[in-house]
Amino acid sequence: MIVGSERDDEAALKSKLDMLAVRLGVTDRIIYTGSRDDVLDILFAFDVFAMPSITEGFGLALAEALFAEIPVVVSDIAVFRDVTREGKYALLSRIGDSEDLAKKLQHALSYPDEMKIMARQARDFARHAYSRQKMIESYEKLYAEDFSTAGR
Repeated sequence: MIVGSERDDEAALKSKLDMLAVRLGVTDRIIYTGSRDDVLDILFAFDVFAMPSITEGFGLALAEALFAEIPVVVSDIAVFRDVTREGKYALLSRIGDSEDLAKKLQHALSYPDEMKIMARQARDFARHAYSRQKMIESYEKLYAEDFSTAGR
């Protein structure tokens, strides 16, 4: 399942994915959902959440997967290292390395008990680190800092 809307620069990537699916004989097993407002609802259908991004701003989908207690495999980019506390709450794969990503996914599927423990710890961490109160406090701090320098 590939969730999210296709950006203008991703048409070629989708075409490559489609050709790969045909070559592997798995076209009937791939679902492109497009943009969704109910991501948390569909996350519970996943055995593993994978996000092999090359760049990301924050990774809201990653945070949602942590909240949903889904085992996670993400690329080893700075923002994901931060959100997962250096891989404590997810498996990190090398950026752009499909073989490493496949190994991490295989590990996640081969050791479900280990991954469930990690996912439970990740959920507890996310509930604390990204709670509504924490987010409000962060915004208040940001605004206070911004306003303290206004007019200088």
